[in-house]
Amino acid sequence: YGLYDLLVEERVPNYYVNPYQPDENISELIFFTQTPTEVRLGSLKADWEMDWLQGKLSLGGKSNLVRTHNIFNFYDVIGGANQLDDQRSNEFTYTENIQALYAQWKYEKDKWNVQFGLRAEHTASRGDLETIADAEDKEVSRSYLDWFPSAGIAYQMHPNHRLQLNYSRRIDRPIYADLNPFEYRLNELTYGKGNPFLLPQ
Repeated sequence: YGLYDLLVEERVPNYYVNPYQPDENISELIFFTQTPTEVRLGSLKADWEMDWLQGKLSLGGKSNLVRTHNIFNFYDVIGGANQLDDQRSNEFTYTENIQALYAQWKYEKDKWNVQFGLRAEHTASRGDLETIADAEDKEVSRSYLDWFPSAGIAYQMHPNHRLQLNYSRRIDRPIYADLNPFEYRLNELTYGKGNPFLLPQ
């Protein structure tokens, strides 16, 4: 079980000056943001191994639960005071539950080593956006099953030389910040927005 807490505060000043008189301040626009983040991680794993068909059979399961809570508070700095802009502020909570089962068989004889494996992984996720401003996709739920086969064969040609061929399928999930569908302002000219429908690759 793991805990991760982070608080980031940023002050972004935008000053516009006369190019012919740099000391002359034409206008200014100052932003201040607070972005506290809480992440909770839980994992439980069990493995079992036995002799089978002249090789080793490994069976196992793993359960992962992740919950992340992000707050984005956007302030306009007016006269030195921070005024919350609730149209640009939001809270985003994302939960992800991954259940996996796997089996792997390894066989070794003389100079040969062979292995086969299969992993089944079910993912259930949910993203909830809380904001006063209009935003699409404030709630996004997803549930899907993936299969991950693997195989390998190796031949020990010499104590210092080994010939090996492997295949495996892997997955890479988007980071949680990229799933937040709220449009937030980094500075006067730069905006950012996540996509809750991003798929693993």
